[in-house]
Order: sequence, then structure tokens, then C-alpha cells
Amino acid sequence: REEIAREKAGIMRIDAPVICADPDPPAAISECAVSAGSKLIQLGMDFHYSTGTECWLWEGQWEARSGLTLPGQSHLDNIAGALAALELLGWLPDVTTLNRVFDSWKLSGRLQVVPGEVEWWLDVAHNEGSVRALVRALTHNPESGNCICIIGLLADKPAAAMLTALLPCVTEWIVVALDTSRAIPATEIADELYRQGVRKVSVMHSVAAGCAVARARSKAGDRVVVTGSFHTVGPAMAWLGL
Repeated sequence: REEIAREKAGIMRIDAPVICADPDPPAAISECAVSAGSKLIQLGMDFHYSTGTECWLWEGQWEARSGLTLPGQSHLDNIAGALAALELLGWLPDVTTLNRVFDSWKLSGRLQVVPGEVEWWLDVAHNEGSVRALVRALTHNPESGNCICIIGLLADKPAAAMLTALLPCVTEWIVVALDTSRAIPATEIADELYRQGVRKVSVMHSVAAGCAVARARSKAGDRVVVTGSFHTVGPAMAWLGL
């Protein structure tokens, strides 16, 4: 995480503001900002947000916006950072405009929920941070039954950390082979799950095959989560006819 932060910090420039919307940023972010001479604007220090049951409040360096529609808990860090950028530019919209945007906001394949007797969640989370955001969303919206996770990952991703983050939410795992040479072999992902103490793991030769198995094994009240990569979610959406 520190190494990735240093790579991302390559955009920093002297006297230019840089916004960090990570509530628990790697130390490298502030270190690189000091080294580059950039003005770091940090979530939790220079701008803040708080949530209620139906709305949320954003507070910037000079302005605030209250009564904002909740577009999804997992997006709020990023949205807060975007509002901080708009405030710096002098383009911060009013509450009515922001709520109109939030009310119409739907990101295909990002915390996308397909309702039904068995609820399907499609999320392209492909790093530890985005997986933790998915876990927060799943935790805030618990299912009454089991949770089957269909997952495939690319080789440059922190597989062990991503799987560890998902463990508390998942009842059964279906690891799928992805149609790309960049993928981690499904058997290697399964082996990592076994190392972490998981026993209910299936390995399938494709995303479509994994989806078919998940549908066959699920019952009313269960949830199927498809995640790990665009290469996982894309074929699943096609299989579901979305």
C-alpha cells in the first residue's frame, strides 16, 4: 500500500494542492507532499463528512452542504474528495443540484444490485481498498440467507488481502477462471482460500459456469456477489442479460 501511494504521489507538484480522500492514508502520502512542496488537503483534517439515516453533511475549508441525498455509503469518501476539489476551483454546486445528481447516480458494475428472490451484487472491486468498500456496503445491507461469492482476480492484485477482507461476508466461494492471460489461475486463488481456513470452495472454468452453479445452489433469501475484476463482472452481467 505504501509503494502504491508513492507511485500515485508522482502527480504532486510544488505549490499545487493535492486532495487525499482516504480516511486512513498511507504515510507516504504526506511524506511525498512535503517532499514535493504540495499543499495536502486531507479528508478528516481539511474537509469532513458525517452521515445520518437518510442524508449526509459535507464540510469543506470554507463552505458546507447539508441535507445531501445518500448515494451509497461506500462512495462517500470519493464524493467528499470531489466536492473538496470543486470547492478549491470555486465550482461547488448547491444542495439542489448535488441531490439531483445523486438521485440519478447509477454506476454499472459498481455496487450494482440486481433484486430478486436471490439478490445479485455486481462490483468490479479489484484492489484491497475497493473490496473493503464492498464489504462495508454488504455489511450495511445484510442478507437473510447465505452469501455466495463468485471471484476471479488478475495477477497484479493483492489476492490474499482481498480474500481476507471478504471472508466475514461470504458463506461459499466459487472461484472462476478469467478469459485473459493476466488472470491468476483459479486453482491458486482456491489454494489461498484453503490457506485462510476456508473449506467451501468450488473452482469453475469460466464466469458463466460459476454463475450457473451459484444460481443452482442459491435459494430465496440468499445473495450472490460477483467481484474481483472487470473481467469477472463483465461476463456475469452478460450471463444475467444486463
